Amino acid sequence: MSISTISNKILEKECSIISFHPVKNDDNQNIDDSPKVRTVNYQNTYRLLSKNPFNETKTLEAVQEELEKYIKCDTRYDPQRAAGICASLSQAVRDRIQDMNFDRYKIVCVVDIGEKKGQGIISIARFLRDFSKDKYLFRNFENHFLFITVMVGAFYFE
Repeated sequence: MSISTISNKILEKECSIISFHPVKNDDNQNIDDSPKVRTVNYQNTYRLLSKNPFNETKTLEAVQEELEKYIKCDTRYDPQRAAGICASLSQAVRDRIQDMNFDRYKIVCVVDIGEKKGQGIISIARFLRDFSKDKYLFRNFENHFLFITVMVGAFYFE
């Protein structure tokens, strides 16, 4: 069998590329004889905006309610409990915001708790964002013994 004959058979789909024998399925029929299965292709919607966009006022209310559940005005700073409170408060705020079903947003919640001893603190968060779609907000709580900062980021996800 010459190379031109093999290439002609491959082009005419009379044999497979690997074995050079006619391609057959389990019933010893050529695959070309089997009926063609049509696949359904869906087109993109090209919808760029969220149907339920991130609402900052509802989110701030939810953050404030969760802060009031966890922290009272006379709460003292406890270093052993601070990490657990940070984790549980962050999870509670994030779950509460995700229950609002903001469409196409990833929610990130960061909680900082620190003891007040007359010092000053500057907390900075930097991230790249699209100013038209990505949102962030923060809420501070302070008493004589501690400070809490809750930062929520809602990042648009296409």
